[in-house]
Amino acid sequence: MRLAPGNLKERACWLVSLRWPACLSVFLTVWLADRVFHVLPDPMPLYLVGAGLLLYNLFFLLVCRRGWFAGSRRAGRALILTQVILDLLSLTLLLYFSDLAHNPFILFYVFHVVITSILLPGAASFFVGGLASLFAGGVLLFQYLGWIPVHPLNFSWMASLAPGALYRGDASYLLGLFLALASTLMITAYFTSSLSRYGERICARLRMNERILGIGQLVAGFAHQVNNPLDGLQNSLRRLGREIGDQPGRRETIRLMEEALGRIEKVAGRLQEFARPKGLEMGRVDLNRAVEGALALLGGEAARRGVEIRWDRKALPRVWGDFYSLQEVFFNLFSNAMDAMEGGGTLEIKASRVFPPEQAGEEVVAVEIEDTGEGMSPAVRERIFEPFFTTKGEKGGTGLGLALCRMLLSEMGGRIEVESGPGRGTLFRVFLLEAGRRGKGVEP
Repeated sequence: MRLAPGNLKERACWLVSLRWPACLSVFLTVWLADRVFHVLPDPMPLYLVGAGLLLYNLFFLLVCRRGWFAGSRRAGRALILTQVILDLLSLTLLLYFSDLAHNPFILFYVFHVVITSILLPGAASFFVGGLASLFAGGVLLFQYLGWIPVHPLNFSWMASLAPGALYRGDASYLLGLFLALASTLMITAYFTSSLSRYGERICARLRMNERILGIGQLVAGFAHQVNNPLDGLQNSLRRLGREIGDQPGRRETIRLMEEALGRIEKVAGRLQEFARPKGLEMGRVDLNRAVEGALALLGGEAARRGVEIRWDRKALPRVWGDFYSLQEVFFNLFSNAMDAMEGGGTLEIKASRVFPPEQAGEEVVAVEIEDTGEGMSPAVRERIFEPFFTTKGEKGGTGLGLALCRMLLSEMGGRIEVESGPGRGTLFRVFLLEAGRRGKGVEP
């Protein structure tokens, strides 16, 4: 069953469907242990626990069918967590009535941690791991102290021992068992929750790429259709301007109309560029030259806006990419940074070799572009790479610059990250692979 991201109702109902074969397994295992292997002195408590498992699963099935928690995310999370806790309690009772300390099924606690990490990524898996440790540790402690009876299995090697002897006589074994179980559960919680969060990020990126491809197909035709009438309108306006002659009021109107059409043409060209980016000519690129070229394209814009540019230039190895595409990426990032500093500020550029753990074995160069602007809220930061999302609507922003940057960097084997917060500026990090022994591309 495929779980939709964030669909708590689907996840809760999936857990209910998963519990039916678990119930069947309980009854089958108890029957085999009693009738075939003869290791259970009294199977009745285990059958009763299995019956309880069936009953509360029927209740949760009714909850899912009626949709009693639909529309409430908190209620959905509570329903999933309640099911997991009841499953933990059921497993603990099954293990208690079948000699928990010597029962190989004690490892099944791990499954609850894994399932929680899948359904509720984050802290919930650590909570379930801690609760499982508490349940199992409590049973071991109470049996060691003699507060609750022991239900030993009829293994041949235990036949000569007095009831409860292993519990009261070997505290080190029980302590070691508890520590091994608790540490296993917490380590499982850490790795499964980390993998789950990483998987969600990968899925989100794949969905974004699919969306970009779909939008690209849509806007390519749109931009092409817009360009033709734009050319006709601009030619007509030029002809009108010549015919009007020396009439200042009307000439000003014509000029404003030409500027407006120019902006439309620019947006249409950007759409085409986004939809059908030119093929990359990969090669060994001098990163400093790419940054220099992007700064040169800005001309005197930084000085006019009162922005000080600080570039910590240093000798760096060649990176693997397309020179003009990298220049465009940096130009977009520099332009956005200056737009964020309307009253002036500082644009700082740094580059260095880094060794990110997620790219172990790869040689990577990181370029940091930091401004002292107003920064972004978490909501804006989450959407900043979405196509057509812009915070510069009144200034003619199209919302395609950062989406194009991300797409180009991805095609070059790189990536981009952002750090920002209200009132503390914005920091973009561009990660690029070192050229190393890759092909000898011709650099412009």
